[in-house]
Amino acid sequence: MLRQPQRFVLLRVDVVDSTNLWDVVVRTLVTSGSATVLAGVVAIGLAIVLANSEWKAKPLLRGITQALYGLPPVVVGVVVYIALSKDGVLGSLNWLFTIQGMIIAQTILIFPLILGVSWAALERVSSDKRDVLRVMNATPKQRVFLEIYCARRGITNAILLGFGRAVAEVGAVLMVGGNIAGKTRVLTTSVVLETSVGRLDVALQIGLILLIISLIIAFGVQFLQYIRFFGKQSFGLESASSEPFEDFNVSWENLVVKKDGVQIVKSCSLEVSGN
Repeated sequence: MLRQPQRFVLLRVDVVDSTNLWDVVVRTLVTSGSATVLAGVVAIGLAIVLANSEWKAKPLLRGITQALYGLPPVVVGVVVYIALSKDGVLGSLNWLFTIQGMIIAQTILIFPLILGVSWAALERVSSDKRDVLRVMNATPKQRVFLEIYCARRGITNAILLGFGRAVAEVGAVLMVGGNIAGKTRVLTTSVVLETSVGRLDVALQIGLILLIISLIIAFGVQFLQYIRFFGKQSFGLESASSEPFEDFNVSWENLVVKKDGVQIVKSCSLEVSGN
């Protein structure tokens, strides 16, 4: 009885070494940073609109947003993979197994987190502060920037949470990017690769690099909270007149002041004159 010759297949695994580690670090920052910027711009803009509007379905939308905080990365990876595949709705872009596809997956993943935290921070800017901004004769653009400035701590936390989840994510980027050496490999997928081939010491070193990068970015973003953007800014001066007023005399009798349905001043008389 003749025995068939055995065939052996040699698999080549490109592990991470010191020569391409810098490329992996840069690719990680580009991918996660781009996703954080895209998700942050859209989410913060939408949060400003939602925080300054009142409608019946608002609590429902808030609940849905908070429920999506725990959006599973593998679910996002599958959805984006199907959309970017050859027969998918975005198949013509040829973004499967590319950095662009990974950015899309991470953007979708962190968008609800940045939206929910920013929304809550902007809603804490009380209506009294908004009234003060109107009295200051600030333009709508200035009011938006001032509201963001007042809620800067919550918005900063939202951005850090989004970036932290994006840079530490592995499931979606592994499915969409494919962990291709020199093309889509990032730090988290490198840790998975090194662990799978038994190089645990290298995996720990890469994980330490990822932690150091996260700490540096976190301290840098936190530092932005202490910058006073509007310390020397003036509002309302563009509409002020330097010409003297003509003599006038205005009086009110039995004046009643209410705010939000609450009576602040019951009855008073007021007279204003200028000469």
